[in-house]
Amino acid sequence: MGTAQFQRRFQTGRGGSDHRAGLPGCGSIERAGCQPAFALRLEEEVLEGFRRRVIKAVEIRRLKSELARVTEERDILKKATAYFARDAK
Repeated sequence: MGTAQFQRRFQTGRGGSDHRAGLPGCGSIERAGCQPAFALRLEEEVLEGFRRRVIKAVEIRRLKSELARVTEERDILKKATAYFARDAK
């Protein structure tokens, strides 16, 4: 199955997904005889886990950016210190 065909099946809801939840395979929980409340709670837990991962990823990206900035500042100060120490002698 090609990628385009695979994506089209899931967009139309015929690929074993629950089109209401937008998550692949959620419809199979209800078809297996599980209570709708369980399926809803499971969906909420999955989405909450996804939110936590996204928040962590954003924080990591911010920290990496800050680290790059601070490292650049440190390197500039190192060079300036070496330059002025050489002039003082």
